[in-house]
Amino acid sequence: MPTVDEPRFSAFRRDDLPLSHPYEILKLLIFVWFLPLRVLMIVTWVLLYSAISHVSMLGNPDPFRPLSPFYRWFVSGFLHTIPYFFRFTHLFLAVFGFYNIKIVGDNSLTSPEGVRANICVANHSCYVDMLMMMHAMPEVPSFLAKAATKNVPLFGTLSGVWQCVFVERREGKRTEGEKAQAAGGATKAGAAAGRGGSVASSHSSSSERKHSSLRELLKERAMDSRLPPIVIFPEGTTTNNRCLMDFKNGAFQPGQPVKPVIIKYPHKYFGLSWESVTFPYHLLRMMCQFVNHCEIHFLPVYCPSEEEIADPTLYAENVQKMMAEYMQVPIVKCSIKDKFDYLDLIRGTKFSDE
Repeated sequence: MPTVDEPRFSAFRRDDLPLSHPYEILKLLIFVWFLPLRVLMIVTWVLLYSAISHVSMLGNPDPFRPLSPFYRWFVSGFLHTIPYFFRFTHLFLAVFGFYNIKIVGDNSLTSPEGVRANICVANHSCYVDMLMMMHAMPEVPSFLAKAATKNVPLFGTLSGVWQCVFVERREGKRTEGEKAQAAGGATKAGAAAGRGGSVASSHSSSSERKHSSLRELLKERAMDSRLPPIVIFPEGTTTNNRCLMDFKNGAFQPGQPVKPVIIKYPHKYFGLSWESVTFPYHLLRMMCQFVNHCEIHFLPVYCPSEEEIADPTLYAENVQKMMAEYMQVPIVKCSIKDKFDYLDLIRGTKFSDE
């Protein structure tokens, strides 16, 4: 009979104070009165941004075609209109308690030698990662997302505006743990990326039909600087930010330079990783913190060697090792199935090997 202490579950175990702790109860009693206002501010920001950014679709209904500078401004430019005082993305993140977001390193996608990386690879521990990348990068990026994202209210529209790349993930038998996490799986397309999953889009454009594989589409994205940079989370799911899971090689199959990014959430009481708790619980705890911390570390552009271009798995492993050494965390051998098994265990559902 499996137990929660097994090594394969190390990426999903939490290390924060339980909600029953007196200090956590005190915070809940203080901040619960501000929750309605915070929720209202979040909804207002999302609706406003969605409305403004959707203007870009008027000039470009094809997600595979670059936006003109005029229409791109509605997606990204206006968020950085007052860069010396604040970014509108920071205003939004402040509602979640992120008042001071630390950015380390050069967030430019171009190396000192002039090599540009239009693919960013980052570790993945929370749904807030996407907002952090929007805030920290020079322009709003696109993301690799599973096709089901298109059906999520509001976010489905925004993912089209961001020119996200959608992939179909093979659906097998799903555990209760997977169903519980599915609502937040917008960025969990790494598994499909690693298998070279089929490309999908919210538009049935002629250019979409020209792309027969994810590798081909990502290579085109990597080589066309007119398109927004694309962020990929090669772990394929969220972890507890204290290790790195094996990288899927989808982001590395094109053999193009990548920009490694490391996202950290330092904490003392409540860990912001969203790996094994439900979304309502996590959101409540996060919004009842006095302050939440985030550090975004931009590493130098990584240019693959000839051997790495020929072997995407080797390329993925070497980038992962470099990121793990920088984070000073171990690389763990586990899979998404291990995560679902762990969720089954901690939630008392029946363990299944299927």
